[in-house]
Amino acid sequence: MEEKVNIMVRMGKLTGRFISGNLTDAEERLLNDWVEESEENKSFFLNFINRNLDSENTLIFNTDPEVKLAELKAVWRRRKIKTEIFRALRWAAVIAMLTWAGFHLVERTMKQYLHITQNIQEIQPGTQMATLILGNGDQVKFKRGTDTTIMKNKTLLLRQHNGLLSYRPLNQTENTEFNTLIVPRGGEYHLQLSDGTMVWLNAASSIRFPTTFSKQTREVEVSGEAYFDVAKEEASPFIISTANAKVLVLGTKLNINTYTNNTTSTTLVSGSVRIINAGHSIILKPQQCAVANAEGLSIHQVDVSPIIAWKDGLFIFDQVEIPQLMNEIEKWYDLQIEYAPDFKPGRHFSGKVSRYVPISNLLNMIAQTGVARFEIKGQKVIVMQGPGE
Repeated sequence: MEEKVNIMVRMGKLTGRFISGNLTDAEERLLNDWVEESEENKSFFLNFINRNLDSENTLIFNTDPEVKLAELKAVWRRRKIKTEIFRALRWAAVIAMLTWAGFHLVERTMKQYLHITQNIQEIQPGTQMATLILGNGDQVKFKRGTDTTIMKNKTLLLRQHNGLLSYRPLNQTENTEFNTLIVPRGGEYHLQLSDGTMVWLNAASSIRFPTTFSKQTREVEVSGEAYFDVAKEEASPFIISTANAKVLVLGTKLNINTYTNNTTSTTLVSGSVRIINAGHSIILKPQQCAVANAEGLSIHQVDVSPIIAWKDGLFIFDQVEIPQLMNEIEKWYDLQIEYAPDFKPGRHFSGKVSRYVPISNLLNMIAQTGVARFEIKGQKVIVMQGPGE
């Protein structure tokens, strides 16, 4: 039985290398022989390929198993698949690892990579929750599944059932007040400001904003991580302030991240913004990220998809080191992360998975790649060295 588990894990790793286009000729023959060995192997192999491919970048397989297998062999021979398909397949492979190691042996295989202390309730993912602090200091707590409507200072605050808090001014007034929306660890929330600007707040984040904006300027203060879809008003610039930078916007989509101490990372999805830090400023273009810290400003090109995936309910990791990955998991699942003495940083992980799966599912998928092992003790996760390749 143990030997079969080891074979499954080995075949899973070879499949991951096949998906990334890195199989050697010898590995290709080994994987091919295993697939041909039995109908069960062939069925599981084709099944997870079809089930996990990204719908927009799917290789189209015939419904007949033998034809499917022939098409896969043709792919092995060609080894000239588009880069974007490789990326989609690589993400799919991470999810597939759990299936490969499963095959009626899930329980034993999970114990090899992930230990869960018995009689402990499963750690669930984050959910919609936030606390609104009004101008007079009163607090209103929002949780998923509850609706709240507040009338104050001629401004209607409407919290809808889908986790959206909307500010809708009934009358223009100069006597505005500032509110603060705080999202704790293990939470997320969606906000519509009085000008129509949409804001998504990630876990452990906050935004301070006026209940109505003036005609001259629109300014908010942010900490943590937030995604903005800014309503365009050319006569009234939109300003996002953090502890060490200001972002000037006319109308655009961008992500602000201040999780790292004294650092503001601004990623532009569309439009144009100006970043100001310590008297210096730069213009940011789409697909660029500006980093502002004590050392100044720097710009680099990025793939925005992994950066803004959280807004769409996804984790997307592209060659991310384990400590960076665990930082995201820690905030979203409200966990304490501890590293075992044997753990050595340096291994990277790529994967795409929903943010709404239980923590054991997510950690097991990561562990199946061999980059790390995990032990769950209550709200603490211990990260241990993985077997690697």
